[in-house]
Amino acid sequence: MADSDRGRLLPPNLDDRSWQDMVNQARALIPTYAPQWTDHNASDIGITLIELFAYLVEGLTYRLNQVPEANYVAFLNLLGVARAPATPARTHLTFTSSADAAPVPQGTQAQTPGSETERPIIFETDQRVTILKTNLTTALKISPPTSNGQPARYVNLTRQLRVVPALGASFAIPPAPSVSVAQTVLLCMGFDQQVQNSQFKLQWEFTSPLFDVNVIQPNISIALSYSTAAQLVPTSWVAISTTGASPPIIDGTNGLKQNGDLLFTVPNDWSAQSPTSDWPSASVVPDSAGVDAYQGPPLFWIGLTIRNTAINQAPQLGIQRIGFNSVIAHNALTAAGETLSDLQGGLVSTGAKNQVFSAKFAPFYRREDTDTPYDHVVVQVGGVTWTQVDRFLPGPANVYRIDPVAAQIVFGDYDAAAHTGGGSIPAAGVAITATYRYVAGDTGGNVGAGAIAAMARAIPNITGVTNLSAAFGAVDQEAIDDTKRRGPQLLRVRNRAVSAEDYEALAREASSDVKITRALGPRLHDPSEPPGSGGTGSPWTFGAIDRSRGNVSVVIVPDYGTSVDLPQPSKDLLMVVQSYLDARRTLTTNLAVIGPRYLPITVTVSVVTFQKAINLGLVAPGQLVAQLTDAIHRFFHPVHGGAGGTGWQVGQQVFVSDVFAAIAPPTMLGYISSIVINPAIPRYHFPPLNPAGTLGNYAALTERGFTPVVASPSLLVQDYELVCWDPASTVTEAGPL
Repeated sequence: MADSDRGRLLPPNLDDRSWQDMVNQARALIPTYAPQWTDHNASDIGITLIELFAYLVEGLTYRLNQVPEANYVAFLNLLGVARAPATPARTHLTFTSSADAAPVPQGTQAQTPGSETERPIIFETDQRVTILKTNLTTALKISPPTSNGQPARYVNLTRQLRVVPALGASFAIPPAPSVSVAQTVLLCMGFDQQVQNSQFKLQWEFTSPLFDVNVIQPNISIALSYSTAAQLVPTSWVAISTTGASPPIIDGTNGLKQNGDLLFTVPNDWSAQSPTSDWPSASVVPDSAGVDAYQGPPLFWIGLTIRNTAINQAPQLGIQRIGFNSVIAHNALTAAGETLSDLQGGLVSTGAKNQVFSAKFAPFYRREDTDTPYDHVVVQVGGVTWTQVDRFLPGPANVYRIDPVAAQIVFGDYDAAAHTGGGSIPAAGVAITATYRYVAGDTGGNVGAGAIAAMARAIPNITGVTNLSAAFGAVDQEAIDDTKRRGPQLLRVRNRAVSAEDYEALAREASSDVKITRALGPRLHDPSEPPGSGGTGSPWTFGAIDRSRGNVSVVIVPDYGTSVDLPQPSKDLLMVVQSYLDARRTLTTNLAVIGPRYLPITVTVSVVTFQKAINLGLVAPGQLVAQLTDAIHRFFHPVHGGAGGTGWQVGQQVFVSDVFAAIAPPTMLGYISSIVINPAIPRYHFPPLNPAGTLGNYAALTERGFTPVVASPSLLVQDYELVCWDPASTVTEAGPL
């Protein structure tokens, strides 16, 4: 029989004392209230009375536990407030094939090896993918030649992008030396085999996509090329034409400015080249005097040229992964054609009103990229598919509701004779079947890179599978205390966005990837503020945010781990949250979902190390400098920093006292003799330097709306800004004491 309490709130135990606890407490009070009572043995009549009294009180405390919290929990259950379901781990599976264009169907399962004591963790693909026979094995970044005639140099990024564990790579695109001369960086991707008449699909995910401030005439552009036998210089490879090609190049990344797929077809004269024997040393050489130089066999190369024509702009490109022959998969499995049972264990409808049928596996998987996250649940009544709805409307209809946490299907109560109720009742004796996807594991699904190495079931021509990066995103079912705290918020929001708090709560509900939110309403200049683009009463434009009447901007920040200093939401995540909020905002509100506006904080610290601590070997000279530098870096991480390690909020002020408490060394090792915090140039400022090399209009300090006080005990942060670490922060040793 299905457990009808799955996903429900269970009341806490208000008095958890046992019978023995109460006996012990009463016996401990005997010397205080009856010092003449000296016989405390179990045979004593007084001890017997204590034990009887404890028995009676234990029954009273049990009844007491059923009252206050139970009423609150029952009220939340009545309103349908349930615990948020577990979220499955997700990763990208990369396949290898022995034949070209081998199909991998949606729902293909791969798993960890498992053991005699541990069951394998199974991941299931979300989409169908076609696997080519060739494999992307190598990635090299070629920087342009120097102005003094030195050849171009390449850096081997294979370890960061194509070898387990692939942690990603980051590099800058140098600014153009002059208006008429573009600066380029060539990213070379090497494949181990040639394939013909096949469309390549490279899947790009960025930690920091390219930022191009010039929208009308972009400064950043990309182009594709491929290696041939006739041209051995990578910068002169043959271009893959964007016009007249069949099929044409499809750039879903918009020039590496957003996550997406890059699709293209390579001509048949594609040829292999070896960087060590084929590339002229006068044109391209390994960086760092041959350290980590490419040593493998000749490869078939695709070149991605990134051109920058801006003089003062050096955009940073952070690549989380380049996927090839890969597809996203979740630790969420499909149950197909399962016969559901009611709460009494029956396998057919009884014809009663408001029948509830339970699936075998719970909870249902919640997709995060759609407004219909449970559309994978397909319910059939007697072989006829019924429709999933959020609520029953009056009248008959072949519809049902779901409880995703408990994995239950609820039918209506329409009475044809009385013409009351809503939602048709399945006929008596009819079986209810369902096909659905459910969360198969807990946080144990966050397996490491390379852990998924076996197919659950063999697929023709597929010879291997792995995950280049670690699986992530698995979250256990919401704690009961968190649900109880969330209950009043849900009652206030009621699935519509009116106040700023409503927008923030719904943004977090839209995707579990959203860790920080801030809703910014209209704001006008007052007489004490710099006017910006207008006078007093004109809308704010600081941070490139429209604060005029009728506009709401929602700032969201994702969590990419501590290795990413400045997490930015992907275009996909922005679209998911935008779509979710658009369906719930008021019609007259102009909504914009945006990424954070980072304000780097420069920390200048002087530390003194005790000579005695050095002599005793407790600390090495200079060790505190390194420790404090790391502590400052961690403290100002937007998502994982802050006083409690829970991250910063947009608009949260910075206090010197908090910084001091977070980085102070142990008292037996040394002490901080001075600490100063100042705001640096905002990361959202453009351009950071004018042609003369000065700070340009930032010198006036008007783009933040006020003039900050230098070396203040606290830093005022605007309501749209999020603090981050400034690499210019310094820690110096004041000398042993």
